[in-house]
Amino acid sequence: LLALAAICAAAKPKPLFSSTSSDVVVLTSLNFNAMIKKNRDDHVSMVAFVSSSDSTSKALVPEWSKLATDLKGIVRFGAVDCDQETKLCSEYSATTFPALKLFPTGSYKFVQDYTGEKTAAAITKYATKHVKGSVKMLDANSFEDFITANVSKPHAMLFTDKTKAPLLFRALSNDFKGRMLFGLIPSSEKALVARYKVKKIPAVVLVKGEKSGTFKGELKYETIFTWLNNYVETFTNEVQGNEDADAGPKKPWKNEVVPKVTKDSFPDICLTKKGLCVISFLNTQNGAPSKEDLDIITSVKDKFESQIQRGTSFFFMYVDPAEQPQLAAGFSVSSQPSVIILNPGKRKRYALHSGEFTKDGLIGFLDKATGGDLRFVPVSPLPPVV
Repeated sequence: LLALAAICAAAKPKPLFSSTSSDVVVLTSLNFNAMIKKNRDDHVSMVAFVSSSDSTSKALVPEWSKLATDLKGIVRFGAVDCDQETKLCSEYSATTFPALKLFPTGSYKFVQDYTGEKTAAAITKYATKHVKGSVKMLDANSFEDFITANVSKPHAMLFTDKTKAPLLFRALSNDFKGRMLFGLIPSSEKALVARYKVKKIPAVVLVKGEKSGTFKGELKYETIFTWLNNYVETFTNEVQGNEDADAGPKKPWKNEVVPKVTKDSFPDICLTKKGLCVISFLNTQNGAPSKEDLDIITSVKDKFESQIQRGTSFFFMYVDPAEQPQLAAGFSVSSQPSVIILNPGKRKRYALHSGEFTKDGLIGFLDKATGGDLRFVPVSPLPPVV
């Protein structure tokens, strides 16, 4: 019997996609609603329904993985293993493989079958044309109405030579829908260029009232997203006059890649957010964790960065148990490094990671949380932070 089981295990095809080795979201019946259906509120997804035993599905893997990385945060790329998820594949009429389907923005819109070439270039062109966004074209006449509308919200403006909003800016406008207004200003509008001291085109300027800041980093989706996300909630306190927004916020943890849990940072980053907090308990030296530990956490954070505003949002922090012994004890942490996921909702619950403190181990832990098959236990009252 053991020999027969070994033969059957060896014959079982290996899944084509793994969340630990690519940016493709591995989809199951447990996480499909959260990762794809909810994503349709403001975003576009492409899903490959594949079979591990199908040669054409296997050939798709490199292209699909490249797309997921190149368009990370702009278009979500997922994959369903139809050898395992037969009901889910049947629901979407995936009977031949690979079946590629686009889930456009708006749940009222039909799911679309992609029948074009299975190359990264062709699929990119097809998927990105469905990313519409909400970016207002501006000139000297329309600018004042734009900048004085919804004065309680920041206004993100792209100064550019382009006549249409680029893909990156359209995607960002979807991410911050309802929290920020987006406008495009042609570089020919010299008065506006001078008003905001724009020295190089293209440029991204963030404005709220009389305060403004200019983005100084590389014009890529993730870097601009992080910058905007840091400032959208605390802009009033962060930018004075026409100072550079890169000067840093008054809440220093906003600019830390993995902030430390303190009595001030914990409520701001974790307890008042809608999402899950990933808290690592780490030994420190001279007040800081080791570079090796931080590199592991950062690599996992980067992996899930594009899920901010989509599906499950994760917020990463670390604890020095020597400084917060009550917090460690309250979450049953007895050794370092250890990691918990805290659901900071009304009924606070947490799950303690029992596996290895490695990139793959932590990604698997977070995948279980997004898939809905992680067991959380209640914590009441919440351990104090000193």
